[in-house]
This record gives sequence, structure tokens and C-alpha cells, in this order.
Amino acid sequence: MNKSVAVTLWCVLTMAVLALAGCSAVNDDGPAGGADIDEGIADAVPALIPTDFSQTYTDTDGTALVEYTCTMPQIENLDEREAWAKLNDAFQAAVEEDILELTDPETGYVKGAQEEREAFALQPAMGGFSPYAFERSYEETLNDGETLSIKTIYYMNTHGAHPNTLVDGLSFDVTGGQELSLADVLGEDWQQRIVDEVLAQTAGRLAQGDFFFEDYEDTIRTYDYEQASWYMSADGIHLVYNNYEIAPYAAGPQEFIIPTV
Repeated sequence: MNKSVAVTLWCVLTMAVLALAGCSAVNDDGPAGGADIDEGIADAVPALIPTDFSQTYTDTDGTALVEYTCTMPQIENLDEREAWAKLNDAFQAAVEEDILELTDPETGYVKGAQEEREAFALQPAMGGFSPYAFERSYEETLNDGETLSIKTIYYMNTHGAHPNTLVDGLSFDVTGGQELSLADVLGEDWQQRIVDEVLAQTAGRLAQGDFFFEDYEDTIRTYDYEQASWYMSADGIHLVYNNYEIAPYAAGPQEFIIPTV
């Protein structure tokens, strides 16, 4: 299955949402450049609506190899602030990244599923082949007029010992539409602040009977926080170590709340 088909379908859905929202790049009735933003617009918050997309990637004979389903948000009220189009671009980019990961001709999961199906055909005792499954969904965790944040959940079943779930997030400055980094939110010495806070919280969890890998402290100190998984809520930053990063699969993803003040 050509990856462009999947991307095109997502774009069609996006265009439909924008049409329903009645968005426009320029508001002819709005204030001239440099004028103050209308108070009602300044107080507006992005209205997220779920947008569903699914695609089945098949072998040459039509057998399903990979099934991908996705529910991601789109901003419905783009007419209230032009910069919010950047948020929709970021949501769409996350889906396109998934599709590229699935369909890469050298390392993609579609290729892996096809090879597995061929192996099953050579060894009937292994049983019948079933398609790999990927499901992306989201939760809106913060939308206070200044910051928008969503938590994303990515379920994957590629016939390993068990399925896997990855937690991540996207956070934005609502005023300008820019995606936020941990450094943007936490400021100076942000990485050390994270390390100190997480080590303090893991110590408390160990005292309550939780379990981490033997080298969890080294992992926390040397972790690449530029690539960390995180999202925001009213409580602060939720920093996520996914399965196997500092704890066994049975423990699930490990979340730590990092205060922003």
C-alpha cells in the first residue's frame, strides 16, 4: 500500500474539518496589523474535535498485513486565531510520522509483517498469520487559554511477547501556536530540575514497594531529555518513562509530575 494514499486520506479529513469550521487565512473584518486583539479572541481557547482515520496495508494478494487506526484532534475554531493552524499541522505531522514508520521500505512494520507471513507459510505448524495492529489515540489534558496539551497513547501489537503501549504528548503556546519544549516550560537548569525531582519521587515509590531496574538512577541521570515523552496538566509536567526504560513491562509506563513553579 502506497503511503501517499494514507497521508492523502488524512489530509482530506483535515480539509473537511477546516471547511466545517469556516476558517480563513485573513479576516477582512478584523483589526489592521498592529492593532490590539479583540478581548473575546484573546480569551478564546482552541476547540478540539476528534478526527478518525484508519488504513489497512495489504500484501500483493490482498491479505491484510498491518491495520492502523488513529484518533487525533483538529482545531475546529481556526477562525478565532490564525496561529492555531500550526497546531493542526503538528497533529497531522504526528500521523504522517506513524505512517512513514509503518511503510519504510527497509525497516517498516509492513515489510516486517510481510516477512513474518512468508515464514508462517513455510511452517504451517506455527499457525495462521494475523495482521499487526497499531492504534493511536489522545486525551486533552490542559487547555487553559495559555497552554494546550494532549497526551497521546500509541498501542502496538507486532506479535512479540506482549503488545506495547507508548505514552507521549504535544504541548503548545496557544497565543502564537508554537510547540513547547521542556526548556521552554521549566527554564534555566531544566534538566537538573527534572533529574532531582524524579530521583526524589522514585525514592518515595521504592519505600512504598515499587520496583525499578537496578541501574534506574544512572538511566535517569543520563537520559536524553531533549527526546523525552511528556505532556502537561494543571498539576504540572507529566514526564513519562515508557516500558522498559526504568522499570519492567509489568510496571507500565512510569509518570512523574514535575512542578512548573
